[in-house]
Amino acid sequence: RFGTPPQSTIPTAPGDKLILFTDGVPDLGKPEGSTLGEEGITAMLLADSGTPTMESARRLIAHLKSVGQESRTDDVLFVFVDIRTASEKRQAAGGK
Repeated sequence: RFGTPPQSTIPTAPGDKLILFTDGVPDLGKPEGSTLGEEGITAMLLADSGTPTMESARRLIAHLKSVGQESRTDDVLFVFVDIRTASEKRQAAGGK
């Protein structure tokens, strides 16, 4: 019905972050009235590149809340993925 979506492979390494978001995130307004845009969301996330993932997510949520409900005309969804080694995953899960 929708056809086959395009596929691509992105090389990753432990320590990398993958951040997925819907088009509603960059479409959100900025306080001065313009939209954040893909460049703005990229700049915001790159500024947090050394920040723990949960803190980056909290900052993005705070920004989303600051622009107000009236500027939201589309869905807003984002997913943060930490790329870890198998031992880091076990350690984070409380295993050895």
